[in-house]
Amino acid sequence: MEKTIVKVKLDNELDIVVAHKRARQLANLTGLNFATQAKFSAAVSEISRNAIEHASGGEVSFFIKENSGTLSLIALIEDDGDGIPDINRVLQSFPNRQGRGVGIKNSQRLVDHFNIHSEPDNGTKVELCMKLPLNHPPINRIIINGWSQYFDNEKPVSPYEEIKKQNDDLIDALDQLKYKNLMVENQLEEIKRLNSELQKQYSEITILSKEKEKQNKQLEEKNKQLDEFSYIITHDLKAPLNNMLGLIEVFKEDIKDTSVTGEFDMFMDQVTKMQKMVESIVSYTRSGKESIPKSKVDISAMLSDILKFLPSKDGLAVHVQEHIPILYTEEIYLDQIFSNLIGNAIKYHDKEEGYVSVNCRDCKNGFIEFSVSDNGPGVPDEQKSKIFDLFHTIHQNKSIESSGIGLAIVKKIIESKGGRIWVENNIPQGARFIFTWPVRVNEEAFNSIN
Repeated sequence: MEKTIVKVKLDNELDIVVAHKRARQLANLTGLNFATQAKFSAAVSEISRNAIEHASGGEVSFFIKENSGTLSLIALIEDDGDGIPDINRVLQSFPNRQGRGVGIKNSQRLVDHFNIHSEPDNGTKVELCMKLPLNHPPINRIIINGWSQYFDNEKPVSPYEEIKKQNDDLIDALDQLKYKNLMVENQLEEIKRLNSELQKQYSEITILSKEKEKQNKQLEEKNKQLDEFSYIITHDLKAPLNNMLGLIEVFKEDIKDTSVTGEFDMFMDQVTKMQKMVESIVSYTRSGKESIPKSKVDISAMLSDILKFLPSKDGLAVHVQEHIPILYTEEIYLDQIFSNLIGNAIKYHDKEEGYVSVNCRDCKNGFIEFSVSDNGPGVPDEQKSKIFDLFHTIHQNKSIESSGIGLAIVKKIIESKGGRIWVENNIPQGARFIFTWPVRVNEEAFNSIN
């Protein structure tokens, strides 16, 4: 494909204009963009001027060259001058502005590949190469022949008109450069504005982070105070209550009057109730805070053990779903949750025959969903948002003892593990307590046991 498309004889300054024009025309025909066209034609002009000034003329040949499937536009400028004896020095160091190598160095920077060969008394050959883009127009021998014929038949253009056209092109290029500079300035202003906003947001985030750190410290202090309060309740309140129970037993044995035995029993019941209240408060303050190691937990076996120790009622059956998965978690937490929910369902059941059902299903988001349902009295709609509050009770039956703390403890444990709990109506009658529990807190360990 290395067929010469067009040649330009270099005899005087006007021929440089023609060489520049041919370079620009071919760069445009081969699909090079405007900026690359300008670079290629400028490089051709620089070397052509060197040939005229230092070698009394020469010739420029243009052709298409293929290398490893890539096409390039080539300009070969040859002269028969004395050659450049110090060509290596010229290529390695930038000469003075008046030096002979200025055009060579300028052209070298403008093109993709630059090759020069010069020998004393044998002239100089300079090859300027510009790679064509991948989306270049179709190029083959027929098209190249057509370009050659076009240039052979093209009417000559006066150097004045050509120089005027080149000046117009330069003015257009300067206008485009000004526009790009303006765009760059606008983009820089926008970057400055965004940077200012980022700095402002960073300052706000820093303030919020410090405020959060302060609140965390306050929370830690309050938790510490709560733990101290729990300790005070455990040691400073339980001891007097135990002493009261002991004294009541002594008085009951010393006073043989049976008429006051009932009052002693009532007194002991109230003190015992207060003891349980104290223990429930302590359990609530500590719930979900202990660092408990995880282990392989067989939920079905755990539920079976729980049911052995819970009170039973005639006519009330407890059903547990089969094939409940084995979890890697804190067993004591789930034991406390199920004991409370199943125990409440049994304790508050108000029918001669009924059931309590325990079920589960995978939520497919790293959590498993458990439910404890019954056909008992249920939970009124207006109480569903309050039933998990501390000390809140909804049953008015005084024969059933309730501290109003159990469900609050359950909620606190579940939420500390990232789950949630809620209550729904069980169709056709009763309540259905549902809670979610993480199953992949330690996925590697969880997978290793299943």
